[in-house]
Amino acid sequence: MAVNETTPGPWTVKGPSPGGSDIDDGGDYAILDEERAILAEVYRKVARSGERPAEANAHLIAAAPKLLAALKALVPLAEAAWRLLPDRRPLLAQAREAIREATS
Repeated sequence: MAVNETTPGPWTVKGPSPGGSDIDDGGDYAILDEERAILAEVYRKVARSGERPAEANAHLIAAAPKLLAALKALVPLAEAAWRLLPDRRPLLAQAREAIREATS
């Protein structure tokens, strides 16, 4: 896999974890690839920071491959359409920047 490639989707969410140990009080989520291997973990509780919206964050991360594909497909359309709408060009720049960040 090249440096700028990502793990192919779909990605799915598994959780929440049941907890029950000294180090895991539950509510955490795992992001799994197509082969059910863990790509990332999202923790509900973060030391000194309190609780986080773990489930919502996990679903957002799992949607990353679809979001990136959609954004890549929309950019060429937007380039063509927004030539007539120069005030919308900053949105196109944001989309290009998001793709660059996701793929570098």
